[in-house]
Amino acid sequence: MTRLKLLPLALLLLAGCERGGAPTDPPVDSPSNPVYTVRDNGIRCITFPCPTLDVLPTGQSNVLVRATDMDLSALHVDQDEAQRIYSRLFEGGVTVEARIESVRREHNGYPYTDIVVRVTKLLP
Repeated sequence: MTRLKLLPLALLLLAGCERGGAPTDPPVDSPSNPVYTVRDNGIRCITFPCPTLDVLPTGQSNVLVRATDMDLSALHVDQDEAQRIYSRLFEGGVTVEARIESVRREHNGYPYTDIVVRVTKLLP
């Protein structure tokens, strides 16, 4: 009986690990914002945080950061343009200048950390 009660908990814990485990620590940013390619990685979760974005620093093929969110607020784009940018995540990704930040949050009393890509410039 106890094993059946623990099964949902085990599935929740595995949800974040279905494709490669926990995200690596974000690289330390230099004074100017580095350039990244951000793309959807196909991970879908049933709980938070959910690292659905792969963030690849330009010129560093051996570094991968898994992020939970991409913040476009510094671009001051309207909702339609933001939707177009987000849709490009599924089509090979977007190249951006950005900062990567760890953000502590809480949901229903449970603390967690989001890795957020704060975009400062969209590149072609």
